[in-house]
Order: sequence, then C-alpha cells, then structure tokens
Amino acid sequence: MIDVLLPIFSKPIEREYEGWLVRGIEKYFQELGIFAVVWAVSPIIESTWPADEHFFTSGKIIGLQMKKASLCIRQNRNPDFTDLHWNLCDPKGQFELIQKTNEIYYCLPTFINRKWRDKALEHCIFWRPTTAINYNTWYDNPRAKDNPYNKISVHPNALRWGYFYEKVMACDIGVRLSMDFTPHHYLSNLQRSITQELRLIEQMEENITRGLYLIYLNI
Repeated sequence: MIDVLLPIFSKPIEREYEGWLVRGIEKYFQELGIFAVVWAVSPIIESTWPADEHFFTSGKIIGLQMKKASLCIRQNRNPDFTDLHWNLCDPKGQFELIQKTNEIYYCLPTFINRKWRDKALEHCIFWRPTTAINYNTWYDNPRAKDNPYNKISVHPNALRWGYFYEKVMACDIGVRLSMDFTPHHYLSNLQRSITQELRLIEQMEENITRGLYLIYLNI
C-alpha cells in the first residue's frame, strides 16, 4: 500500500487537516521572515464568505476552505491515488458560492497518513472549480470519465503551494487591500453587500407573491 495513503488509528477529519495546514503556512513564512497571518473565519462571515481560514500576506487576502481526503475502497486491492477524492457537497450551496468568490480556494490534502502531517503544506492542492457542477473531486480517476473534476492532479486551476504563493506575489490570486482598507473592512463590506442583495431578492419574491395574491382576489 502507498504509505501516504495508509491510515494510522483513523482517517483525519477536516479540523485536523486545517490545523496542520495553518501550522505549515505559519512556519513557511516565519522561516522566510515574511509577514503573513492566518486566522479562523467566524460562522457569521462564513455564511456569505465560505472559507475556514483567512490568509493575509503581501497586501492580499485569500480564503482557504479545507476538505478532508477520502478513499474509495475497492475489494481485493490496496487503495492508490486513483481512489483519492474529496466530497464538496456539504454544506449545501457552499460549492456554488465558492465558484462566485474568486479569492477563495479549496485546500485538498493528498495524504491520509498522519505521519505526513508536518508536510501537509507540500501535500495539499489549492484548487478552484470551474463553472461545472460536480461535488465529487478526484485526484486522478480514469473511471470517473463523465466527471469534469476527475483528474485534479493536473487540473489548470489546481496549484501546489510554491506556485500558489508565487501567483499571490504576482497579484494573480487574492484581493489586494490598501493600508486603510483592512481585511476587516473588506469582509464587512462584502457581507453588507451580500445581505443587501438577499434583501432585494426577498422583496422581489414578496412583491411577486403579493401580486399573484391580488390577482387571485380580483378573479
């Protein structure tokens, strides 16, 4: 069996992966002497900005949404990388909201073995979905021919850490903020804007319902 896919005690859950990844990011920047901060997203903000962690460096804010690694076990054989996948259906609506939020990336760990936790950053794919809707994402599964996300290992939107941060430095990833416009300001404005949009939609639905009700009375 491939060692990196060998469960020890049990398969890690999302909050374990999240802690290992955050620790890896912090260590990376500490060793380089580069300012960077990573901190958790509150449940209130996550409902409109669906990330587990804020990541702020080089004047840019990025969202990181962690998903645990899973294996599709087939009988009479040891699992390999064709069995490695991530389920993106939970919670409902999160996938579609991430599609619309360019600065949020899925963090997809490529290991099951806890022994590799100190190297979580190197064994993680930072990925954004395209416009296609499919909640089961595979590392490299030729059996899932009809799934547009059946080969994330070489997907154009899938980045390993080094290239991911290089694109952050090049301003290709993240929302650039000014000295006066902090991450708090950005997220507050974003949440306010989304809340206003939701209210408008609710008002439109109420007006439509009221109009139908009046038509019914007239009849």
